[in-house]
Amino acid sequence: MENKEIEKEIKDILKYYVISYENKERKEQYVFDQIHKYWKDLDAKGRADLAQVLSQYCTAELLKAFMDRLTYFELIDRPLRDKLSLTEKKVKVLEAEKKCLLLKNKFLLKQLTWTQKVKNSLQTIVNKLKGEAHE
Repeated sequence: MENKEIEKEIKDILKYYVISYENKERKEQYVFDQIHKYWKDLDAKGRADLAQVLSQYCTAELLKAFMDRLTYFELIDRPLRDKLSLTEKKVKVLEAEKKCLLLKNKFLLKQLTWTQKVKNSLQTIVNKLKGEAHE
């Protein structure tokens, strides 16, 4: 992204901060979220350009708050993404295991039903044979 494009976007985002009637924390959070969208997709040069643009248009206090947050998110972003990726993989594995267990359960129920039918048939035969033996 070119410096001029970044500058225009940041100006538009910061206009919201100036003209919005929301409380300070909500405005800062909104602006931070918007800036973070750009920050996370930029390379080192792009981030330097973004920081330069921010320094031109933000107060020192606001700039420090944003840079602290961006640095913090940059540090934790990758581990969180990695954990999320692993969690998604674990969920898929667990879902596959659940399907296998459901199929196994279904098979065992059919086997049990079949075994019960065989047992009942054998019991009927045994009862008939006992009845014939008594006669």
